[in-house]
Amino acid sequence: MEISKENYLLLSNTVNDLICIINLNLEIEFVNEKNYVKLLGYSNEDLIGKNINHFIDIKDINKIQEILKKIDYTDEKIVDI
Repeated sequence: MEISKENYLLLSNTVNDLICIINLNLEIEFVNEKNYVKLLGYSNEDLIGKNINHFIDIKDINKIQEILKKIDYTDEKIVDI
């Protein structure tokens, strides 16, 4: 089922999860800002265009690398972290 961008944005701003879209260069393109501000204190200006490596705890690097391999080598493009 294809969800329009407008519906996706509406949906992402009504859930309590942290949602983030990153590009192939690992730069953040979208976050549901309400939750990032509420839970982590980050605004869109703090996040958009930044590399996700700036926000990953060193102890989570291996887990993130495994997730990125899964995305790279499969058709899976949406993952839970």
